[in-house]
Amino acid sequence: MKMILTGEIIDAREALKIGLVDEVVPHGRLLKEVFDLAGRIAVNPYLSVRHAKRLVKMYWNWNRTDEGYREELEAVLEITRSKDCQEGMRAFREKRPPRYTYPYDGGWPFPPAAPNAKKKK
Repeated sequence: MKMILTGEIIDAREALKIGLVDEVVPHGRLLKEVFDLAGRIAVNPYLSVRHAKRLVKMYWNWNRTDEGYREELEAVLEITRSKDCQEGMRAFREKRPPRYTYPYDGGWPFPPAAPNAKKKK
């Protein structure tokens, strides 16, 4: 949830640490590792693998409905058309912090900093 709400970008080591990925391998060994994993999966009973995949997909998609897909698409379209999305991509490309605008006066929900306010260390 934190990554979704903050847009935090993490490296492979952090992704492994928090369980977002199962394994991290050097780029030069990637294909070998992928084919080794595929081989380990392929030697298992076909029906077991097939049903395991089906059940995992069913769990991931248990609440997916046409209405849910429409709402998600509408949200993504609204976000990607926004000036803040364009600014975020531009800032990422330029390797600088983004300068987002806010939909409410005063940088809601955070009040603007006083002009001569000292920053906490």
